[in-house]
Amino acid sequence: MSGHAGIGRKPASILIVDDTAANLQVLSGMLEDRGYVTRPVTSGKMALQAAQNDPPDLVLLDIIMPGMDGYEVCARLKADEKLKDVPVIFISALNETLDKIKGFGVGAADYVTKPFQFEEVRARVETHLKLRRLQVELERHDHHLQELVEEQKAQMLEQLREQARHEAELNVACEMQKRFLPRELPKYPRWEFAARYVPTRVVAGDFYDIIPMSGAQTCVVLGDVCGKGVPAALQMTRIMSYFRIVAQTRETPDGIMGFVNNLLATEWPDDTFATAVLCVVDNEEPRISFCSAGHMAPYLLRESTGAVEPVPMENGFPLSVEAGASFRTAHLHATAGDAFVLYTDGVTEARNAQGDLFSDDRLREAMRGHKGSAESLARRIVEAVQRFSGIDVQEDDLSLMVIRCT
Repeated sequence: MSGHAGIGRKPASILIVDDTAANLQVLSGMLEDRGYVTRPVTSGKMALQAAQNDPPDLVLLDIIMPGMDGYEVCARLKADEKLKDVPVIFISALNETLDKIKGFGVGAADYVTKPFQFEEVRARVETHLKLRRLQVELERHDHHLQELVEEQKAQMLEQLREQARHEAELNVACEMQKRFLPRELPKYPRWEFAARYVPTRVVAGDFYDIIPMSGAQTCVVLGDVCGKGVPAALQMTRIMSYFRIVAQTRETPDGIMGFVNNLLATEWPDDTFATAVLCVVDNEEPRISFCSAGHMAPYLLRESTGAVEPVPMENGFPLSVEAGASFRTAHLHATAGDAFVLYTDGVTEARNAQGDLFSDDRLREAMRGHKGSAESLARRIVEAVQRFSGIDVQEDDLSLMVIRCT
């Protein structure tokens, strides 16, 4: 499916709103070169009128404008029944965490800071156009099945409708999950990384990310949002966005975890939560710090002895359960060859045909005595799980990360 197409077969229509003519010219020219139809306007009032007359496929919106700012424009678009589902991407020079959070709060789908790189703008435009088309296809599919319900026996068609909706939701959820997980993992003088994500047919909310921080530090986070399908995938994209933003302004694992927890506690329903384990590594020194929010403690493999032990750390509340909850950071000094394994319960709770769990004991056994790279350890663990289960499809996603001191 082409990233340049709109909701129909014609090229995607992008409404660009910025009071600076030079910005409009640059964005319009670059997007038109990619096959999009652009509609540049210079004020919030003109943007609302243009969108109401002919709804665009996507809106690129500046924030600081005379008269009506971008926040108000976005809020009005989301309050309009005809325009509420049009994705809005803010492009603004405002780069503070609270500015970005406010943007997401009024309904933005994404946020790009100026000065922008066009390839980043292009990639985000294509991503949100694809997600919007998937949403429209789901709605069309649902409408078609509703017509069949009126023609045939209600019970039989309801079963077919539920199955089709479920499959369409899984496609949307898989697309979201795939696009938000990092495609490449960094390598630093003191550290190497490896990751595995083995999805099931029932998409859940597993996530992991590696986020560069200010200074010579990197944030690594892995977790699991409760639930399955599109709702879990949507919450997964939101929590990953928050971690990416907050990691730029907080230096310690407990500071990052606490800030994200407070954001989620104010907006997630009472029955929605996530567990996560987060660490900050010093890119140039063998120092690493951990923090957990209701998640399983990572395991540490000492290559020098082959021994495996849990990382000594305190566990806090799951994310969003309690606003203002405190979290603790555990500081460790690694030696060359030490490997830390972060994982979700899809690893230890994988089942075989008899219903037995893979368990923490088997995970430690798979790690014990390993010598070699982070990649080879990740591969060894996944192969051990697959040999044990002998089942093609598990009940839960399997996700893990390996962080190895070199």
